[in-house]
Amino acid sequence: MNRDSGLGLKVLHINKFSQVVGGVEAHIELLIDWQRDHGYEIETFSLEDVPGSGFNIDSSGVKEKAKSIRTLLWSKASKEALSRKLAISQPDVLHFHNFSHHLSPSVLLPGRTYQLANVVTAHDYKLVAPCYLLFRDGGFCNECAGKRVPWPAVKHRCIKESRSKSALCAVEHVVHRRIYLDEVDTYIAPSETAAKLLETSDSVASERIEVVPHGVLAKPAVPLSSRKEFQVLFMGRLSPEKGVTRLIDAWKHADLAEGWELLIAGEGVERKRLEEMSRGLPIRYLGQLSGQELEEVLDQSTVVVVPTLCPETFCLSAAEAMAKGIPVIVSDAGNLPDLVSNRELIVEGDGTRGWISKLRWLEENHERLDQFGQFCRERIRSEYSMDRCGNATEAVYEGAIERRLSLAS
Repeated sequence: MNRDSGLGLKVLHINKFSQVVGGVEAHIELLIDWQRDHGYEIETFSLEDVPGSGFNIDSSGVKEKAKSIRTLLWSKASKEALSRKLAISQPDVLHFHNFSHHLSPSVLLPGRTYQLANVVTAHDYKLVAPCYLLFRDGGFCNECAGKRVPWPAVKHRCIKESRSKSALCAVEHVVHRRIYLDEVDTYIAPSETAAKLLETSDSVASERIEVVPHGVLAKPAVPLSSRKEFQVLFMGRLSPEKGVTRLIDAWKHADLAEGWELLIAGEGVERKRLEEMSRGLPIRYLGQLSGQELEEVLDQSTVVVVPTLCPETFCLSAAEAMAKGIPVIVSDAGNLPDLVSNRELIVEGDGTRGWISKLRWLEENHERLDQFGQFCRERIRSEYSMDRCGNATEAVYEGAIERRLSLAS
């Protein structure tokens, strides 16, 4: 271990993407910044480090399909590239994030040459079922959990509504089960909800799961007086599991007073259909926003809504809004109720009626929004600070290293 220099642990973070494309990468960036500020030596590994890598589940040509299948099941190129990286960098611990499909579980093996600890953050439910969202036909589905052969995924065509693609991912699930059982020292679950669902998988040993919620940077509060009055914001991917259809339907029937406006920031397969649903309504589509553009829209919003239908492992975007003192109204899916921890801000059930009632409640309680925003900000400050996340992650590293060394001795 590289502790003699006093610089702390040397960590290699492994993720399929090197740039921020979503909440996973945003979390990795925050964690890396914290670790560097606390004396860690940090390096990264991604698809950019793998010559000739390529996975695309929608490949059309025969050669492209064959290459994608090989990569999904076992990427020799990823394994060899990581081996070369380890020979040079010699870290203390490997911290894996999203690596399935694009890098494949082959990347779990190179660390064994150097007796390194493998830590995996479960950002989704890939280890529970081939459909890592646990979402089917408009709602939560956990039929594959605990099954050695996840045949329901094939039966219901859960992957891209294709039986062949679903069968391929089911085969991958079976083939890789042993690797996940044998080669991962510790799994990090971002929430208790995620940990409980991971425990239902026969690919995760429950005693190796540690709950470490994501951390959020402390931010100046945005007072209600400086925001645009009656502006409601949704920010996220426009896909079925995010529940935007239900939100728009509720907005249509809530009959809010003139002046209320719903802003939708994001892109996805459902945008065209959602825009058609929104005709004649005070709903504005902003497209994909990031960085300063998104911050400005967020700071001007009265409230953020998260109508997700699938079980969120954490939901960093909601936590970041709360950190600014902006109240967040959420569905009761996954970790969201625990994150918000205020029943008045939670919509129970998966129907539209609950959202209609909550939107009307929002209008009636507009004067109390500063109070709810202060509650949300304090919740993040006390429970989800970067120090708390960083220190807990370090404890996971230490335990994983001790376990790996004990097995090697």
